[in-house]
Amino acid sequence: MKKCKTALTFLLAFTLLISSIFVTSATSLSFSDVKITDWYYNDIKTASAENIVNGYPDGTFRPQGSVSRAEFIKMLVESMKYEKMNGLYFSDTLFDKSNDLYWFHSPISTAINENILYRDEYKDVFYPDSPINRKEVAVFVTRALKLNLLPYASPYTDTDDLYISTIFNECIMQGSTDYAGNRYFYPNSTLSRSEACAVINRILDYKENKSTFQEDFFRKSKTTALAMNTSPISKDSFYYSMIYALQNGSDSIHFEYNGVPYSSNEMNEVQENLFSAFNSLSASRPELVSNLGMEFSKSGNSQKTDVNIKFVTAKDSDLNFNLILQNSIKARQKASEILPSVIEGLTSNVDKARAIHDYLVLNTEYSQNPKGTSFTAYGALNENNAVCQGYTAAFNLLCSLAGVKSQCVQNSTHAWNTVMISGTSLYYDATWDDPVPNQEGRVLNNYCGISESELLKTHHWDKSEFHPNYFD
Repeated sequence: MKKCKTALTFLLAFTLLISSIFVTSATSLSFSDVKITDWYYNDIKTASAENIVNGYPDGTFRPQGSVSRAEFIKMLVESMKYEKMNGLYFSDTLFDKSNDLYWFHSPISTAINENILYRDEYKDVFYPDSPINRKEVAVFVTRALKLNLLPYASPYTDTDDLYISTIFNECIMQGSTDYAGNRYFYPNSTLSRSEACAVINRILDYKENKSTFQEDFFRKSKTTALAMNTSPISKDSFYYSMIYALQNGSDSIHFEYNGVPYSSNEMNEVQENLFSAFNSLSASRPELVSNLGMEFSKSGNSQKTDVNIKFVTAKDSDLNFNLILQNSIKARQKASEILPSVIEGLTSNVDKARAIHDYLVLNTEYSQNPKGTSFTAYGALNENNAVCQGYTAAFNLLCSLAGVKSQCVQNSTHAWNTVMISGTSLYYDATWDDPVPNQEGRVLNNYCGISESELLKTHHWDKSEFHPNYFD
């Protein structure tokens, strides 16, 4: 972008920029291209009155224009009235005042903090200017409203996605029907500005009074609630269901498998994938599941099977489930506070991982008399006292927030981290690099970014469970 040569030119350019995104205030609806007879008139009017959207300097709103990912995230964050956050980002949403588009750093950071965006889903590249598609909208809104992902039968011909079915059943997005009555969602189609306003308006009504909103919708549309359908079977579906449940404070998940016999190959696959998903979660999100295990139970007959999983604390732990989750939230908040100073000025993932390793060694003391929190990220970050599981969970959490791909690796007696950098796995063991007894200011670097061949001289583990492909 060319530099502005006069104050007037700068002011005009700045006005054009701010007006082109969904952030500025509007007290009245006077767009030349929005008529009172348009279906979206009231939606745009409400969103404008709530200071969530605005038009363009030429007096238009451009209701059929597309909406970028960053723009919709900003709209969603504004509608949910979250406390604004900074410091969490994808590799392409860094705060940079030299870039005219730095405005989206805060809303995207807030969305990451509120568990609307997961960086691993986008492999740390968000492409904020790309037009958002309808499936992404369904995912983001479901997470923002903290809706339970239930196995609804899909009403759509073109998708059976659980997020989309859930958002349908909550009356937020309905898709469209053809002359034969077939319903379509068009998950890969982009969202227009008018459609975005309609979604935001429904979110506002839903938040104000869910029952009234849904009753009014059902009465006007003569639409009925969805029936339940077969629950998911794949490992990935279980993985994200577990994350969603834990982040929403649920210690159990129930799945119903209609038409699936209690004793069948399909149920064996369900059980295998459930435990595989929990093992993956333990490695990829140790900050979330440290001190937790999983119990599996099922009941049923030849026509139907009910499956229940329950997250349980270790028998010798002095922590309960709710306290573990509360500590997990506090650890994430602490990590968000300290991370900007830890990686300040660093651009490469190697440098970021080393800085995180050094921070933990300098600020955490190895616990000689461990308690429940010593095994968690909370112990390392908030209490500055931990054992290897705590170091590992804290390292993983900080790396995740910094956009560095990290996993936990462990055997029966020890845990450490592996980081994927430029297609190569490097290993970090902050626990073994922290002198015992504690020596203030001293950092060892024997296990900081070393190769697998080097680590194998002292560490041993089942590599089939912790393969580099695990990062994908």
